[in-house]
Amino acid sequence: MTIPMKTVILIASLILLTLFLSCHNGSTIDCSTKIEALIVTDLHQDVFWKSQWCINNEWSLHSATFLIENPDSFIDWSHRKPIYEFKDLPHRYAIPDIEPPFIFYKKAHSDTITVMKDSCKLKFQISCL
Repeated sequence: MTIPMKTVILIASLILLTLFLSCHNGSTIDCSTKIEALIVTDLHQDVFWKSQWCINNEWSLHSATFLIENPDSFIDWSHRKPIYEFKDLPHRYAIPDIEPPFIFYKKAHSDTITVMKDSCKLKFQISCL
């Protein structure tokens, strides 16, 4: 039985696309990580680990990063904002709720990530295990 060349090309393309969209080769951002002024231009969910987000295809961030400070009252949440919210379970904003581009900072040995978007400073907390 011979596999048609179009099928082989299609399967190879899907494999390459899956590998391209995955962050499995990137560094994971945790509490010990230090990041100085990373300009985030691409943010997408990892195709293998749905709880991970890929940042510029070089960093991996766990989805449990929740907003803890919004002193400038940033309101332009657009990336994954829910259609509606339940009164008892309000949406907890996270980094994936911000549409790139934005600037990302993190001090070493800290559980706080600072994001600058449209002149607004936002702080998010990550889980340190």
